[in-house]
Amino acid sequence: MAKKFIPDGDVEFAQMARNFAARVSKESARFHLPQADAQAIAQAVAEFAQAHSANVHRHTRSSATAMRKNEARAVAERLIRKAATLIRVNEQISAADKVLVAVREKPAKLRKRDCPQTQPVLFLKGAKRGWEVADHLHRIRFSDGPRTLSQSKPEGAARLELWVDVISRGAPVPDAPSQRYGAHPLYLRSYSRSPIDVDYPKFAGPVQVIYWARWASATGETGPFSRPLAVPVDAFATQPALPDRTSRALGEQQTVFVTAVRRELPDHVKPMDTLQTESNRLLTNDLADAA
Repeated sequence: MAKKFIPDGDVEFAQMARNFAARVSKESARFHLPQADAQAIAQAVAEFAQAHSANVHRHTRSSATAMRKNEARAVAERLIRKAATLIRVNEQISAADKVLVAVREKPAKLRKRDCPQTQPVLFLKGAKRGWEVADHLHRIRFSDGPRTLSQSKPEGAARLELWVDVISRGAPVPDAPSQRYGAHPLYLRSYSRSPIDVDYPKFAGPVQVIYWARWASATGETGPFSRPLAVPVDAFATQPALPDRTSRALGEQQTVFVTAVRRELPDHVKPMDTLQTESNRLLTNDLADAA
Protein backbone atom coordinates (compact mmCIF):
# COMPACT_ATOMS: atom_id res chain seq x y z
CA MET A 1 0.00 0.00 0.00
CA ALA A 2 1.32 3.44 -0.96
CA LYS A 3 2.66 5.63 1.83
CA LYS A 4 0.69 8.65 2.91
CA PHE A 5 2.03 12.00 1.76
CA ILE A 6 1.51 13.45 5.25
CA PRO A 7 2.59 10.78 7.78
CA ASP A 8 0.61 10.34 10.98
CA GLY A 9 3.58 10.22 13.35
CA ASP A 10 5.33 13.41 14.39
CA VAL A 11 8.82 11.97 13.83
CA GLU A 12 7.97 10.83 10.28
CA PHE A 13 6.25 14.12 9.54
CA ALA A 14 9.24 16.11 10.79
CA GLN A 15 11.57 14.21 8.46
CA MET A 16 9.25 14.61 5.46
CA ALA A 17 8.61 18.31 6.20
CA ARG A 18 12.34 19.13 6.51
CA ASN A 19 13.04 17.54 3.13
CA PHE A 20 10.13 19.34 1.48
CA ALA A 21 11.03 22.73 2.96
CA ALA A 22 14.73 22.38 2.08
CA ARG A 23 13.95 21.53 -1.56
CA VAL A 24 11.35 24.21 -2.26
CA SER A 25 13.21 26.99 -0.41
CA LYS A 26 16.48 26.23 -2.21
CA GLU A 27 14.93 25.81 -5.69
CA SER A 28 11.60 27.60 -5.57
CA ALA A 29 11.75 28.47 -9.28
CA ARG A 30 12.22 24.79 -10.15
CA PHE A 31 8.91 24.01 -8.47
CA HIS A 32 7.18 27.17 -9.73
CA LEU A 33 6.56 28.51 -6.23
CA PRO A 34 6.95 32.13 -5.11
CA GLN A 35 10.00 32.64 -2.93
CA ALA A 36 7.82 34.12 -0.20
CA ASP A 37 5.72 30.92 -0.06
CA ALA A 38 8.85 28.77 0.09
CA GLN A 39 10.24 30.84 2.96
CA ALA A 40 6.93 30.63 4.82
CA ILE A 41 7.05 26.83 4.56
CA ALA A 42 10.63 26.73 5.86
CA GLN A 43 9.71 29.01 8.79
CA ALA A 44 6.65 26.90 9.71
CA VAL A 45 8.65 23.67 9.57
CA ALA A 46 11.39 25.16 11.76
CA GLU A 47 8.81 26.26 14.35
CA PHE A 48 7.26 22.80 14.38
CA ALA A 49 10.68 21.16 14.83
CA GLN A 50 11.40 23.42 17.78
CA ALA A 51 7.99 22.78 19.37
CA HIS A 52 8.31 19.03 18.80
CA SER A 53 11.76 18.98 20.40
CA ALA A 54 10.45 20.78 23.49
CA ASN A 55 7.53 18.38 23.75
CA VAL A 56 9.62 15.19 23.64
CA HIS A 57 12.23 16.37 26.17
CA ARG A 58 11.39 15.01 29.61
CA HIS A 59 12.36 18.24 31.41
CA THR A 60 10.18 20.53 29.28
CA ARG A 61 7.30 18.30 28.25
CA SER A 62 3.85 19.45 29.39
CA SER A 63 0.32 19.92 28.15
CA ALA A 64 1.28 23.42 27.01
CA THR A 65 4.19 22.15 24.87
CA ALA A 66 1.95 19.46 23.38
CA MET A 67 -0.61 22.09 22.42
CA ARG A 68 2.04 24.33 20.85
CA LYS A 69 3.44 21.35 18.95
CA ASN A 70 0.01 20.45 17.54
CA GLU A 71 -0.68 24.04 16.53
CA ALA A 72 2.71 24.36 14.80
CA ARG A 73 2.17 21.09 12.95
CA ALA A 74 -1.26 22.21 11.72
CA VAL A 75 0.25 25.37 10.23
CA ALA A 76 3.10 23.46 8.57
CA GLU A 77 0.71 20.83 7.18
CA ARG A 78 -1.56 23.44 5.67
CA LEU A 79 1.27 25.24 3.85
CA ILE A 80 2.87 21.99 2.63
CA ARG A 81 -0.43 20.58 1.32
CA LYS A 82 -1.18 23.81 -0.54
CA ALA A 83 2.24 23.84 -2.20
CA ALA A 84 2.13 20.11 -2.97
CA THR A 85 -1.23 20.51 -4.72
CA LEU A 86 0.18 23.23 -6.97
CA ILE A 87 3.25 21.12 -7.74
CA ARG A 88 1.20 18.04 -8.53
CA VAL A 89 -1.13 19.67 -11.07
CA ASN A 90 1.62 21.73 -12.75
CA GLU A 91 2.46 20.01 -16.02
CA GLN A 92 5.63 22.07 -16.43
CA ILE A 93 7.22 20.24 -13.50
CA SER A 94 8.66 16.86 -14.45
CA ALA A 95 7.70 13.67 -12.66
CA ALA A 96 11.31 13.26 -11.51
CA ASP A 97 11.25 16.68 -9.84
CA LYS A 98 7.96 15.86 -8.13
CA VAL A 99 9.46 12.71 -6.67
CA LEU A 100 12.14 14.83 -4.99
CA VAL A 101 9.49 16.37 -2.75
CA ALA A 102 7.48 13.11 -2.37
CA VAL A 103 4.66 14.38 -4.63
CA ARG A 104 3.10 11.66 -6.79
CA GLU A 105 2.24 12.36 -10.39
CA LYS A 106 -1.47 12.74 -11.01
CA PRO A 107 -2.66 9.67 -12.96
CA ALA A 108 -4.09 10.30 -16.40
CA LYS A 109 -7.05 8.02 -15.63
CA LEU A 110 -8.16 6.80 -12.27
CA ARG A 111 -8.48 3.03 -12.22
CA LYS A 112 -11.04 1.12 -10.26
CA ARG A 113 -9.71 -0.27 -7.01
CA ASP A 114 -11.02 -3.80 -6.63
CA CYS A 115 -11.81 -5.17 -3.22
CA PRO A 116 -9.01 -7.44 -1.95
CA GLN A 117 -9.88 -11.12 -1.95
CA THR A 118 -7.74 -11.96 1.06
CA GLN A 119 -8.99 -13.08 4.44
CA PRO A 120 -8.46 -10.62 7.29
CA VAL A 121 -7.00 -12.05 10.48
CA LEU A 122 -8.58 -11.32 13.87
CA PHE A 123 -6.62 -11.32 17.11
CA LEU A 124 -8.00 -10.97 20.61
CA LYS A 125 -5.97 -8.27 22.33
CA GLY A 126 -5.39 -8.59 26.06
CA ALA A 127 -6.25 -5.82 28.48
CA LYS A 128 -5.73 -5.13 32.17
CA ARG A 129 -8.63 -7.40 33.05
CA GLY A 130 -7.83 -10.37 30.84
CA TRP A 131 -9.66 -10.51 27.54
CA GLU A 132 -12.09 -7.74 28.43
CA VAL A 133 -11.93 -4.00 28.86
CA ALA A 134 -14.29 -1.59 30.55
CA ASP A 135 -18.03 -2.22 30.29
CA HIS A 136 -17.46 -5.82 29.18
CA LEU A 137 -16.12 -5.13 25.70
CA HIS A 138 -13.87 -7.34 23.61
CA ARG A 139 -10.80 -5.61 22.17
CA ILE A 140 -9.95 -7.06 18.75
CA ARG A 141 -7.05 -6.27 16.45
CA PHE A 142 -7.21 -7.03 12.72
CA SER A 143 -4.57 -7.21 10.01
CA ASP A 144 -4.17 -8.37 6.43
CA GLY A 145 -2.33 -11.57 7.38
CA PRO A 146 -0.89 -13.50 10.31
CA ARG A 147 2.64 -12.30 9.51
CA THR A 148 1.67 -8.70 8.86
CA LEU A 149 2.61 -6.43 11.75
CA SER A 150 1.01 -3.39 10.18
CA GLN A 151 -2.59 -2.74 11.12
CA SER A 152 -3.28 -0.89 7.86
CA LYS A 153 -5.97 -2.14 5.53
CA PRO A 154 -4.86 -3.72 2.23
CA GLU A 155 -5.08 -1.71 -0.97
CA GLY A 156 -8.67 -1.48 -2.19
CA ALA A 157 -10.23 -2.07 1.23
CA ALA A 158 -12.18 0.89 2.58
CA ARG A 159 -13.40 -0.80 5.75
CA LEU A 160 -13.69 -4.04 7.70
CA GLU A 161 -17.15 -5.55 8.19
CA LEU A 162 -17.57 -7.42 11.49
CA TRP A 163 -20.16 -10.14 12.15
CA VAL A 164 -20.96 -11.84 15.47
CA ASP A 165 -22.95 -14.79 16.77
CA VAL A 166 -23.40 -16.55 20.12
CA ILE A 167 -23.35 -20.34 20.47
CA SER A 168 -23.35 -22.66 23.46
CA ARG A 169 -20.17 -23.93 25.07
CA GLY A 170 -18.85 -27.07 23.41
CA ALA A 171 -20.77 -26.54 20.17
CA PRO A 172 -18.71 -26.80 16.95
CA VAL A 173 -17.52 -23.43 15.70
CA PRO A 174 -18.72 -22.71 12.13
CA ASP A 175 -16.17 -21.54 9.60
CA ALA A 176 -18.45 -18.84 8.19
CA PRO A 177 -21.76 -17.17 9.11
CA SER A 178 -23.47 -19.00 6.23
CA GLN A 179 -22.88 -22.35 7.96
CA ARG A 180 -25.16 -21.43 10.85
CA TYR A 181 -28.33 -23.09 9.56
CA GLY A 182 -31.46 -21.60 11.03
CA ALA A 183 -29.48 -18.93 12.87
CA HIS A 184 -29.15 -15.24 12.16
CA PRO A 185 -25.60 -13.96 12.69
CA LEU A 186 -25.58 -10.28 13.51
CA TYR A 187 -23.76 -7.70 11.40
CA LEU A 188 -22.35 -5.28 13.96
CA ARG A 189 -20.80 -2.44 11.94
CA SER A 190 -17.80 -1.44 9.82
CA TYR A 191 -14.41 -0.37 11.16
CA SER A 192 -11.53 1.47 9.52
CA ARG A 193 -8.91 1.35 12.29
CA SER A 194 -7.48 -1.32 14.53
CA PRO A 195 -7.84 -2.21 17.39
CA ILE A 196 -11.60 -2.08 17.94
CA ASP A 197 -13.72 -2.39 21.09
CA VAL A 198 -16.77 -4.58 20.49
CA ASP A 199 -19.92 -4.58 22.61
CA TYR A 200 -20.82 -8.23 22.15
CA PRO A 201 -24.28 -9.75 22.86
CA LYS A 202 -24.90 -10.73 26.48
CA PHE A 203 -26.70 -13.93 27.52
CA ALA A 204 -27.09 -15.72 30.81
CA GLY A 205 -24.89 -18.75 31.22
CA PRO A 206 -21.56 -19.73 29.64
CA VAL A 207 -21.46 -19.22 25.86
CA GLN A 208 -19.03 -18.70 22.98
CA VAL A 209 -18.97 -15.40 21.12
CA ILE A 210 -17.95 -15.98 17.49
CA TYR A 211 -16.56 -13.21 15.24
CA TRP A 212 -16.08 -13.14 11.47
CA ALA A 213 -14.78 -10.29 9.36
CA ARG A 214 -14.30 -9.43 5.68
CA TRP A 215 -12.88 -6.56 3.66
CA ALA A 216 -15.24 -4.21 1.84
CA SER A 217 -14.47 -1.64 -0.86
CA ALA A 218 -15.82 1.86 -1.21
CA THR A 219 -18.26 0.64 -3.89
CA GLY A 220 -19.73 -2.10 -1.71
CA GLU A 221 -17.78 -5.11 -2.99
CA THR A 222 -16.72 -7.63 -0.33
CA GLY A 223 -14.06 -10.30 0.06
CA PRO A 224 -14.14 -13.71 1.74
CA PHE A 225 -14.82 -14.12 5.43
CA SER A 226 -11.97 -14.55 7.87
CA ARG A 227 -11.40 -17.58 10.00
CA PRO A 228 -13.69 -17.50 13.05
CA LEU A 229 -12.50 -15.98 16.29
CA ALA A 230 -14.15 -17.85 19.19
CA VAL A 231 -14.12 -16.20 22.60
CA PRO A 232 -15.50 -18.16 25.59
CA VAL A 233 -17.55 -16.08 28.00
CA ASP A 234 -18.57 -17.22 31.48
CA ALA A 235 -21.88 -16.54 33.17
CA PHE A 236 -22.64 -12.91 33.91
CA ALA A 237 -23.14 -12.94 37.66
CA THR A 238 -22.05 -9.38 38.39
CA GLN A 239 -23.93 -7.47 35.73
CA PRO A 240 -27.45 -7.42 34.29
CA ALA A 241 -27.75 -9.92 31.45
CA LEU A 242 -30.36 -10.76 28.89
CA PRO A 243 -32.43 -13.88 29.66
CA ASP A 244 -31.33 -17.21 28.32
CA ARG A 245 -32.60 -17.73 24.77
CA THR A 246 -33.86 -21.22 25.72
CA SER A 247 -35.82 -20.02 28.73
CA ARG A 248 -39.61 -20.26 28.59
CA ALA A 249 -39.81 -17.07 30.60
CA LEU A 250 -39.41 -15.09 27.38
CA GLY A 251 -42.94 -16.01 26.29
CA GLU A 252 -44.61 -15.73 29.69
CA GLN A 253 -46.56 -12.61 30.47
CA GLN A 254 -48.43 -11.52 33.56
CA THR A 255 -51.85 -9.91 33.21
CA VAL A 256 -53.07 -7.53 35.91
CA PHE A 257 -56.72 -6.48 36.10
CA VAL A 258 -57.53 -3.18 37.80
CA THR A 259 -61.10 -2.68 39.04
CA ALA A 260 -62.77 0.45 40.44
CA VAL A 261 -64.96 -0.11 43.53
CA ARG A 262 -67.74 2.39 44.26
CA ARG A 263 -67.45 3.84 47.69
CA GLU A 264 -70.64 3.79 49.91
CA LEU A 265 -71.45 5.40 53.24
CA PRO A 266 -71.71 3.12 56.28
CA ASP A 267 -75.16 2.05 57.37
CA HIS A 268 -75.08 4.20 60.52
CA VAL A 269 -74.47 7.38 58.51
CA LYS A 270 -77.80 8.93 57.49
CA PRO A 271 -78.27 10.69 54.20
CA MET A 272 -78.31 14.47 54.10
CA ASP A 273 -82.04 14.74 53.24
CA THR A 274 -82.95 12.64 56.29
CA LEU A 275 -80.91 14.87 58.59
CA GLN A 276 -82.58 17.97 57.12
CA THR A 277 -86.09 16.54 57.71
CA GLU A 278 -85.36 15.75 61.35
CA SER A 279 -83.93 19.24 61.88
CA ASN A 280 -87.09 20.86 60.53
CA ARG A 281 -89.31 18.66 62.76
CA LEU A 282 -87.38 19.61 65.88
CA LEU A 283 -87.55 23.31 64.99
CA THR A 284 -91.35 23.07 64.56
CA ASN A 285 -91.78 21.41 67.94
CA ASP A 286 -89.72 24.14 69.62
CA LEU A 287 -91.86 26.89 68.10
CA ALA A 288 -95.07 25.17 69.21
CA ASP A 289 -93.85 24.86 72.79
CA ALA A 290 -92.90 28.52 72.85
CA ALA A 291 -96.36 29.60 71.69
